[in-house]
Parts: sequence; structure tokens; C-alpha cells
Amino acid sequence: MKICRGPLHREGKPLPLDNFLKQPDGRPRSYCRACDSARKGAEQQVKFSAHYHAWLELIVNRLGPAEASRRLPLTYTQLWALRNRPPEMIRRRTARKIVTLLNELNCTEEVRHRLSIRHGASARGRPERSIELWVDYYRPHGDEQTMRKRRDRRG
Repeated sequence: MKICRGPLHREGKPLPLDNFLKQPDGRPRSYCRACDSARKGAEQQVKFSAHYHAWLELIVNRLGPAEASRRLPLTYTQLWALRNRPPEMIRRRTARKIVTLLNELNCTEEVRHRLSIRHGASARGRPERSIELWVDYYRPHGDEQTMRKRRDRRG
């Protein structure tokens, strides 16, 4: 018998040694099989649906990629990967952060000016510009390829 104090047995439950996985040196692990799978397994992940992808794009369109990665908190590389190569599953904690931040942005109606985002006004302590026209948004059309084509046509 060994006592498991994992996520499913916080109070400490004595279990037979058959319920524990073995370490490479032959000793049983500190968590039972059920707690070990609950700790790292499928219960900690959710499907990265189109909803999460769209919500992430809304956050980036409102704040810019650097500020969004700072607030989520994800690294810039992780944010880029979530947007450009969406995985099948993401951690429940990351999904919760996306929903919470979007809720916060909707309540405060926070949107940053594209030039304030570009020049890093919040990081440098400069005053933020106010948005007056639709062209002041980070992505006025929501589509980066469309914006790039329009810029190329203008010359």
C-alpha cells in the first residue's frame, strides 16, 4: 500500500502498489495512475475551435500582437503559432485566458490606435492616440492580405 496525494486524492488515499506507475529505477511514482493522467492528460485540454481562433484574432486586432501576447500571457512566438498554425487542442488555462481577456476588452471597450501600437506608446510611456476614423484601427479590414494588396497598389 502507498498513499496517493494527487489531484484526485488531496486528502491522501492509501492504494495498492498496482495502481502506481513505476519510475525508471523501479520505485513507484508519487501519484497513482488516475491522478497522473488527470494532472497531464486530456482533462486539462480543450479543442481549439474556430471560436477560440476568432476571439484570438479579435484580441490582436484591438491591442496589436505585442500587447496581446503580454496580456494573455503568451510569448510572441506562441501567439504567432496559435494564429498561423492552429493546434487541435490547447490548454484549458490558455483558453480561459483568451475568454477572460476578450470579456475584459468588451467591458472596457478598449481599442488601441494603430500608430500607438506600432510605436509602442504604452511601453515607452507616451500618450495613446485616440481613434477617430476606421483607418485608425490596427486592421481596418480584419484581413492582413487584403491590406497588404491595397498598400502595394497604392505604391
